[in-house]
Amino acid sequence: MKSINIWFLCTAAVVVGVLFGIANLTLGPGEQSTDTPATPAGASGNQLIFHLRNESEFVPLFDEFGRATPASDGENLIVGSKEMRHEALTLVLDVDGYVEYKAIMEQGDTLVYSWQVRDGSVYYDFHSHPHEADPDFFTRYREGEGQSDRGTVVAAYSGQHGWYWLNLGDQPVTINLEVAGFYDEIIEIALY
Repeated sequence: MKSINIWFLCTAAVVVGVLFGIANLTLGPGEQSTDTPATPAGASGNQLIFHLRNESEFVPLFDEFGRATPASDGENLIVGSKEMRHEALTLVLDVDGYVEYKAIMEQGDTLVYSWQVRDGSVYYDFHSHPHEADPDFFTRYREGEGQSDRGTVVAAYSGQHGWYWLNLGDQPVTINLEVAGFYDEIIEIALY
């Protein structure tokens, strides 16, 4: 079990790095994106600047003393002020049952997730709602039907980021949800 958790965290780090790289691609050798980088709340002025690099860019440069210089400083890094969290939840949905779980996140927080369904399939809607906004406004990350999903999300705004599941089968199903990252807490949303 411990080796699975270490694998999950290492995979999470790689996925987060790739996701951040996609956020602001380098246009070509020497060309920079003209997009203004985002600054997450509480980041103390750290700007989010992310670049994917081509192998051709990995040409070592040397200073006047013959020492190798870094290809970049500060790119693809968010310095966190929160402790890293890891949680595993088991949810049981009756026939036609549904549930919604959300991570409370601040802008710039990162969450890596994986969920699997046993004994059936579900409809899922991975979405978010900003704090103190029109309750009808939301951002949909992903929607579908299936037995599993995994990925990474970087909160574009402070709010609730998470999943709604609906049992599509004719028997109860079990959902195993695993999350890791920098967020405040995972809560169940009361649905009436």
